Amino acid sequence: GDLTSRLFTPAWAPQLRDLLLYHVVEGGTVADDGLLADGEHATMNYGGDPVLFESVPFRVNGQELVSNPTAGDDGAAYPIGAVLAPPSLSSNVVQVIAADGRLGSLVEAAVAAGLEEVLAGDGPLTV
Repeated sequence: GDLTSRLFTPAWAPQLRDLLLYHVVEGGTVADDGLLADGEHATMNYGGDPVLFESVPFRVNGQELVSNPTAGDDGAAYPIGAVLAPPSLSSNVVQVIAADGRLGSLVEAAVAAGLEEVLAGDGPLTV
């Protein structure tokens, strides 16, 4: 789709990196039960956004394991049935700065100036 083609352009490299690191949780191997504990686990993407692990049946953010995990010397890969999208791919700039909490005045000013649609554009944008 359109998002896929944009992610492979130089301007969208940060978003592609964020998407890829949203699939990485620090620590654990196939034999390490700690990684597979039910609950949220912080990812290595920019926001440290959590993914939700469920062990029975094994799922990540509701996506089931499609084949057995593959172990490497430095970790393991758990193939799931979909690409997980971090919040950064579905949030526009106004939503991101509003969620930050430190930038309330900036959000109020953007809304007062009628810039929500501009800042929700295709981007990438830097504020």
